[in-house]
Amino acid sequence: MSPELLKKADRYKNVLSLIEESELVLFMSTFIRRINVVTKLYWAYILLGTLTSIVLLSFQPIGFNDSRVWVIGIFGGILTALIPSPIVHELFHALAYKILGCKHLFFQWSWKKLRFYVRPIDFVISNRQYYMICSIPFFLLSILPLALAFFTDGMLMLFFLSMSFFHALYAMKDFSIMSYLSKYKNSFIFTPKGENKTMVYKSL
Repeated sequence: MSPELLKKADRYKNVLSLIEESELVLFMSTFIRRINVVTKLYWAYILLGTLTSIVLLSFQPIGFNDSRVWVIGIFGGILTALIPSPIVHELFHALAYKILGCKHLFFQWSWKKLRFYVRPIDFVISNRQYYMICSIPFFLLSILPLALAFFTDGMLMLFFLSMSFFHALYAMKDFSIMSYLSKYKNSFIFTPKGENKTMVYKSL
């Protein structure tokens, strides 16, 4: 769908204009707590990851108590989730946008927030397309490491558990937006050219 068609007031209505830098934290804290299918799946995964960690750790040998194993494993996972993982996460988004036909993308790295941003420019995606775009990196960087933890032990197991959990926290933004989109069966996300803004339209 073209941006021009989306902006026709007789067919679509703008229901959200989110300026990411100033409003994103409040938006995330609001919609990640809303009860819907998206948030139920998200918090179920967080609970599953926590229970999995407890079970796996309870079966480790006594020598596993070496503090160096814990520090290297856990902090290695945290550092991976903070720097390389967000870049890979957003590059998957960028690849998906390109496959869907986006011609221009905006890339930005924030050292203050340790966050890599990728935004399509003057491009429209449906809510279903956005679900797909967000699901792929979550599977590869959270669900897959959690599964790999079952087949490893010691430091490597801690690394996978830590990476899985902290990447899931990073993905909270995606799930917050999906939580909002779940209110509307036929909705679209539009990112205007030259603005750090995400706009949501619903079909009338």
